[in-house]
Amino acid sequence: MGDKSDNIPGISGIGEKTALNIIKKYKTIDKLYEQIEARKSKRNKRKAKRKNNRWKRNGNSFKNPRNNKY
Repeated sequence: MGDKSDNIPGISGIGEKTALNIIKKYKTIDKLYEQIEARKSKRNKRKAKRKNNRWKRNGNSFKNPRNNKY
């Protein structure tokens, strides 16, 4: 849907009802983008921690993961 007058593109899979709920929750586009970035940061930290734990379980470390000799 989006808003062509403000050059805001629509998002595939988000219709008018969902868009209204999102706008009501976050009030402004800027606050919505802040929340998206905060969630990305948290998700990336969790991914890195899981990856690190997998490496440790396998007896590896992140000091130089490409230095494994086969």
